[in-house]
Amino acid sequence: MLSYRHGYHAGNPADLLKHAVLIQLIKALQRKEKGFCYFDTHAGAGDYDLTSGFGQQQQEHCRGIEFLQQRAQHIQHPALKDYLALVTRYNQQRVQAKAPGIEADSAAESHSHSHSHSDGNGATSSLRFYPGSPAIAQHLQRPQDSLLLCDLHPQEPKSLKRLFKNCPQVAIHQRNGYEAMRALLPPKEKRALVLIDPSYENKNEDIELSQALHASLKRFPQGVYAIWYPLIEQRNVVATVKGQSWFRQCESLDLRFNFPESAQLGRMKASGMLVVNPPWHARPQLEGLGEALVEIYS
Repeated sequence: MLSYRHGYHAGNPADLLKHAVLIQLIKALQRKEKGFCYFDTHAGAGDYDLTSGFGQQQQEHCRGIEFLQQRAQHIQHPALKDYLALVTRYNQQRVQAKAPGIEADSAAESHSHSHSHSDGNGATSSLRFYPGSPAIAQHLQRPQDSLLLCDLHPQEPKSLKRLFKNCPQVAIHQRNGYEAMRALLPPKEKRALVLIDPSYENKNEDIELSQALHASLKRFPQGVYAIWYPLIEQRNVVATVKGQSWFRQCESLDLRFNFPESAQLGRMKASGMLVVNPPWHARPQLEGLGEALVEIYS
């Protein structure tokens, strides 16, 4: 849906699971020297300023990445440690570079000389920027890896092009992500991680997702496909995918973060990551991740 902008939700509790899983999948694929393509079907803007604009309207990051940062000393799970370390490093680099990839608005400019800000509850955070999935992938990218980023919203590809203007191994398309999967897979590397992260505002999204995944697996069966999904009240939007006969033949891993009350996002009670063809080396790093997140909030 063209009305959806992830900037309103960047760094929220759902992003904790999604991006912790994403990092481990990328690291597992990078255990082989051969390059791979990171393919993001609903890429968004790629990078979000938490101190202004969208980030200040709903402040969902206060219950997500900022809460996790404040509880850093209690984190034991390796995937959460890796995730928080990456977000911290990313912020340091972006602040030092004076955020060249984002057109700062007046509110952001007012914070440009400070590395901390209030979370609205009196506490301060050293985080100004939150890396979306494309920025995480680019942060970990090796010379032999490529990024393919798609988003149908007219503003998001513009933001991505500003953010990655000096990155020749990043291709950006304003197009429907499901259509792009059919058109652009398999990639030239013959290895890929495909992140499918739609807004789920389309009432037929589960059917579109199922059809696109099935078609992609026919064309590119060895690809790794990671699907983020919300659990809104009792509706599981990936149930359609998991109920297909062809899906039952796939190797898959389904991870879920059941939100404690303090982390709930309106009607969204939990979020999940359904990974098709999960890399073998990622499995032990992801075991118990959802439970570890619940424990952090307890």
